[in-house]
Amino acid sequence: MLQHILITPFSYRRIEYQPDKMPNPLKSGILKKRFRFFEMITLPSIKAQENSDFTWIIVVDPLLPAAYRNKFSVITTGMKNVFLHNFTPEVAANNTGWLKPYIHPETGYLIISELDADDGIFRGFTRYVQDYYSNLIESGQIQPIQFLSCKNVLQWDFFNTPKAPLGFIKPWTRANTPTVAAGLTACCKYPEMDFSIFGVGHRLVSLLFEDNPTGDLDSTLIYRVEELRNTIKKIAARSDLAFNAEVSSENNFHQIATNEPQTLVTNNLLNMRFIRFFEEPGKRIVFDSQTSVPGIEIDYDLAARLIKANRKILPLLAVLLWKFLFEKNYVNISSKKSKLTMIKRLIRGFRNMK
Repeated sequence: MLQHILITPFSYRRIEYQPDKMPNPLKSGILKKRFRFFEMITLPSIKAQENSDFTWIIVVDPLLPAAYRNKFSVITTGMKNVFLHNFTPEVAANNTGWLKPYIHPETGYLIISELDADDGIFRGFTRYVQDYYSNLIESGQIQPIQFLSCKNVLQWDFFNTPKAPLGFIKPWTRANTPTVAAGLTACCKYPEMDFSIFGVGHRLVSLLFEDNPTGDLDSTLIYRVEELRNTIKKIAARSDLAFNAEVSSENNFHQIATNEPQTLVTNNLLNMRFIRFFEEPGKRIVFDSQTSVPGIEIDYDLAARLIKANRKILPLLAVLLWKFLFEKNYVNISSKKSKLTMIKRLIRGFRNMK
């Protein structure tokens, strides 16, 4: 039996959470905004799936207020196999131990896909993924571990101008990160290959299939790729499968081959990497609800209300500068550039919001 599990992380304190440096994901204002983005894009895109035979697990903080647990219950009414799961360190361990309560006893191959709580996927995603792996099983070409990602990725620059009331759309522009988290998938022989893609790090998957992933990569990233390789080798060694754990793009990696947009990534001020908001302004085109993202379901009424908070007016620039200079945020932690350089980048990015 082939089983498909979709995992969505929602506003929880991760293992690396540093309360003195990072924003509190349980802060009421953050929860409210993140939930509304979830309602705007993630929920409708999942509800619209042509194949509803999947299990959806939404990972939440153990201290998520009861009011939000009730909200999740209400908005997923009528959907089957939807669960809230409290985050624990085990969830981030890249194995299936924490998933056992959701896995059918007859499962022989387990598919696990990721989707962040402010992104969307096309209506045919679960159908495509399950058909792809079913065909490999039937033809005898299935490998003990295989990876899949979306290729046609769009970014929604979620800010409002007079000529673009719903913001702008642009292609995925980070050439050094060809695999995005939205729709990132692993299919494994179960229970022999005890591996979960959740939290692996989407950039690592593309690097996994490069012979020598070095170049301009920092040593930490190179180490993490090697660590992922070793994890797969250890899992294979523990299994009874005749599998040497060698993976190649030809045998173990696939990108979805459809012409329509497959994934829509929302660049908004809540995103932990909000600098994407300003990248490649020359590639933006005005977002059109009729033509920009065919096949991806969105609550446009809610989008029209939410985007008004991100108008190109001076108070928004003040918010950005305050957010970067004085509030706890991930950009300050992850960026190796000086504060002055980052401030100039923010101001330049704001000017290019047109």
